[in-house]
Amino acid sequence: MGQNYSSTAAAAADNGISTGIDVPELADISYEKSLGSARFLKTIRAKHADGLVVIKIFAKPPTIFPLDQYHRQVFHAQEALENIPNAFTYQRVIETDRAAYLVRQYLYSSLYDRISTRPFLEEIEKRWIAFQLLCGLRDCHAQVSLLTDENANVQVAAMSSLVQLMELVQVASPVNSHIFPDYILPKIRHFATSRNALLRATYASCIASLANTAARFLDMTQALRADGALPTADPEAETSDDTETAFQALFDTSRNDLISYFQEHAKILLTDNDSAVRRAFLRSVSSLCVFFGRSKANDIILSHLNTYLNDKDWILRSAFFETITGIAAYLGSVALEEYIMPLMVQSLTDPEEFVVEKVLRSLASMAALGLFQRSKIWELVEVVGRFTMHPNIWIREGSVGFIAASTKWLAPADIQCIIYPLVNDFLKAKVIDLSALNLLENLKKPLTRTVFDMAVTWATQSSNSLFWRGAQGQRTFVFGSGSETAFRATARDVHIGGSKIAKNPEDEQWLAKLRNLGMASDDEWKIVALREYILRMARSKPRLLSDSVQSSLSTTIQLQDLKIAPQTIFFNGWESIFDANQASKGIAKPTTVADALIDASKTIDKPLKKSTSRLQLRRVASDIRRQQRSVEHNGSQPGTGSSTPIISHTQSETNLDTLSTSKAIQIPRLSVGGGSGSSNTSPSSVENNHVLRHKPSKNSLLNRGMGPSKATAETSTVSATAFGKVEPPFARDNTKVVESVIEAGTEKPVYKFRTAHSYLGNDPFILKHLDGVCMQNYPSDIMEFGPAIVPFFRRAPIKKSNGRAVGGAWKPEGNLVASFGEHTAAINRVVVAPDHNFFLTASDDGTVKVWDSTRLEKNVAFKSRQTYKHGNNLKVKALCFIENTRCFVSAASDGSVHVVKVDFQTSAAKYGKLKPMRDWQLPENEYGVWMDHFKAEASSILLIATTACNIYALDLRYMKVLDSGKGYEPWNVDDESSEKMLQRFASNFKHLEPGPDRGVRAFVAQVDMIEESADGKTTPGFIISAGADKKVRFWNCGKVENSVVLSGLDVDEPKPCFTATNPTPGLTLNIERPAGYLEAEGSVGGSSSSGISGIKGLVTVSTGSARKKSQAGRTPRSTVISHQQQQLLKSHLDSILDVAFLEVPYGMVISVDRSGMIFVYQ
Repeated sequence: MGQNYSSTAAAAADNGISTGIDVPELADISYEKSLGSARFLKTIRAKHADGLVVIKIFAKPPTIFPLDQYHRQVFHAQEALENIPNAFTYQRVIETDRAAYLVRQYLYSSLYDRISTRPFLEEIEKRWIAFQLLCGLRDCHAQVSLLTDENANVQVAAMSSLVQLMELVQVASPVNSHIFPDYILPKIRHFATSRNALLRATYASCIASLANTAARFLDMTQALRADGALPTADPEAETSDDTETAFQALFDTSRNDLISYFQEHAKILLTDNDSAVRRAFLRSVSSLCVFFGRSKANDIILSHLNTYLNDKDWILRSAFFETITGIAAYLGSVALEEYIMPLMVQSLTDPEEFVVEKVLRSLASMAALGLFQRSKIWELVEVVGRFTMHPNIWIREGSVGFIAASTKWLAPADIQCIIYPLVNDFLKAKVIDLSALNLLENLKKPLTRTVFDMAVTWATQSSNSLFWRGAQGQRTFVFGSGSETAFRATARDVHIGGSKIAKNPEDEQWLAKLRNLGMASDDEWKIVALREYILRMARSKPRLLSDSVQSSLSTTIQLQDLKIAPQTIFFNGWESIFDANQASKGIAKPTTVADALIDASKTIDKPLKKSTSRLQLRRVASDIRRQQRSVEHNGSQPGTGSSTPIISHTQSETNLDTLSTSKAIQIPRLSVGGGSGSSNTSPSSVENNHVLRHKPSKNSLLNRGMGPSKATAETSTVSATAFGKVEPPFARDNTKVVESVIEAGTEKPVYKFRTAHSYLGNDPFILKHLDGVCMQNYPSDIMEFGPAIVPFFRRAPIKKSNGRAVGGAWKPEGNLVASFGEHTAAINRVVVAPDHNFFLTASDDGTVKVWDSTRLEKNVAFKSRQTYKHGNNLKVKALCFIENTRCFVSAASDGSVHVVKVDFQTSAAKYGKLKPMRDWQLPENEYGVWMDHFKAEASSILLIATTACNIYALDLRYMKVLDSGKGYEPWNVDDESSEKMLQRFASNFKHLEPGPDRGVRAFVAQVDMIEESADGKTTPGFIISAGADKKVRFWNCGKVENSVVLSGLDVDEPKPCFTATNPTPGLTLNIERPAGYLEAEGSVGGSSSSGISGIKGLVTVSTGSARKKSQAGRTPRSTVISHQQQQLLKSHLDSILDVAFLEVPYGMVISVDRSGMIFVYQ
């Protein structure tokens, strides 16, 4: 067949191999060339006097490695195949102290190469080759039987090949008509009782195919007898009229023998001790039922299959329900209702939830096939409906699938009058079409997993419970008991507090535990609906989930048993740094030529320091990726920090020279010639010996000190003429050029923390596991974003600038502390640091500014301490802090998200340069409008709400978006009461009429702490709101009459009053009223006039009093103008977009508006 891999080139000759055959036993053979070198065997071609030979060499390891067993096997095969012309074995088998040798004749090409190369074979030639292969297989099989081989893997492969081959046979010749009874069946008889479980499992999975194929061969044999091609008796005997009777008798006898054979083997496999064999047999059980017939299938198969449901292997129980549908469809409704259905309904209380899901899927399949009577469907729907409240989503989907499938064969009247009332109590809205999708969308909220597990513990540990004792007499999961005895769990009649459910004090304690775990009072009926299921399931756990018999999947695999030597891996936590942060690190780069000249003059005698970071080699790849993003986003680069108010650090042009650090660009050789001759010389080899000159450039000056040193271009004049072939000029779009160079010169990293541990292998699973271990023990977010700071925690009442009255609540006075106007566009967000030492503002001018809050008490600074430039022509729309750190996250209008660290020293209140740490990009035409960060266990999650109505959960450890289907459930607002949800709002009191926009654009809620007083200690809360009416309001939630407008009132505008009403017991409505509203309410309440007339009277009285006051003494016009000017400087002149509450150095309110102004009030 050949001696090397098909269609592969031979390796180069190795002189070391030639010395390997210098042994006395191979003295008549000389080395020619190598044909390949594998891990264990080396193959060479050598010369012999009779022709070429192939030698396979196995070099022995230094340790003792006996080859006697293999030598005997090869020698046995050599003897068995010696006289077979179509089998080619090794002529020599030699073993020495250093190696082992296998020698045979050399063949020019393999069969595959001959068939697939020209000239192609003719059809007759292919048939001849196939005939020779079959003859060789026949002769080899006569000497070495594969079905009786000692190797289990060979027997398994032989059985699988035999089954597939026999299934392909459509016509049998008279010679092969008795192949099953005379040859195949005797050869495979020992498989059913083999000691090897793999052999028995293979045979169990193939027994149905063998039985059906044997029956088909019997039918073909009978047809041959009927045609006279196969005689039934002595051909010399006289024929009689009973020939057809003899044919039929012989067929019946053969059929009975065949059934008896497979019946015996089926019983052996059905009762096998290994559950894997029984699971494999279940694959064949449906076809075997057809082979045996209904009567024998009930006696042989069904009687033994029922015992599988009591087995401790839950995988076997699940496999039973995967195949029971086909059995039920064949056996009919009688066997289904008498034998199968009672067991299936009982299995709905299986302690393994995966088994319950399989039962529900099987019931749905049977219902879709129409195997149930109408009365049985109603009974099953009543039982299955309660599983829609189960916490397992698979079980809920399975129950809904059965309910939807049960309506397939029912009349519309039965669906609306019988099925719908049975499931109506589990739906939150009326559904006309009981499809699976409609039912899933309208199901009530199920029990939570914690509440369900606690209920199971309650049923297991409470022996004197009256609550669970009432479930013992129920027969819901006894099929055929009748619907009158089954319990129907409804929201109207079932509730824990009702008189129908008996309970004792112990039950009340358990119910209190369930309520503490989050079970609402409206959800208590769900426990009652699943009460019998929970009780039966809890009691069956010791029987079906015994610890004495453990599944092979749940046991711990001992590596020592597998002869795997453990390896100790050492970690270096400081190397676990995310690569992306190197993209923005380095020395600050000058932005103009003038700045570069000043920088060069200051450091002319001081060479720039080179970074000694151990991760310096990663910077090149990071720079390339950064420049690629720059090209993709049209120059929008991640920014860097600065100590000046506004400095843009975006690169104005793409520097392709830096790409040379990854891979040298191939420069074609030039042919330089002069006079009559020409010679190939390098560019520096010139005839006139002119010195090459370095040409300075602006880029070299601006890039001074950036990264490793690079060779600069050299120029000179040459009198010779250059001839050569060069590549075409670059295209105008440099994107493709950059991408091609990057793809050719860099390798995309796959594992982030490969340099953080001592493992040197390349196993992807081990590397992935080590990445997870490194991230868990050395979380990069803590090391990079840290150190972690203690958030501001108030243990005393909020401070005031002028001291705090004892027992008084905090109330802002509205005095302006400072106003800042550095931003040149609208300010979208203002956020306060966790320790309240500084706050940030994000603006449409593309910057994020850092403001020192400690400088708001004394020596107020009207200048920001730091400015971060997000990018050119960008708008920063969202801003937040990483929890308990001084790192902030900003999102811009191009979809970019940046993580930046603020270097702040608490002791001296000093600010270092801002350090960009991470960057991420949202999809195209989408950007973030709101962000928030939180930590959950070991995760660091950034939530981003975007303009495309998407919410991304970004894990900052890996910079990957989390899968929404793993451990996260959406908040279903339809389940909340109307008092807890904001359903609609209007920005104007008369929203149907045009008028000024008074809608709230931002608010912040806080809690105050009141000192001890005679009335006790209370903790009232307050809300600070602002919006399009340019006013900032303080709402006192404890005493609404103490609310006030901080800023925005005109000079002659009266102060409003605030009232509170309670539409419902759980809802408090705080309302801002016009000035004098309370007096008007009092006058209207005492008179018989309407509310409208009362208000009009109020306006009239107010106007009259103002007229009398003006007559008494008019304010000078200059004074009014001065007051108006002062008021303009203290209030916002545009819509307020965000507010924040600051507690350092004392309680203050920060508000920002659309004109770019920041106001701080105390």
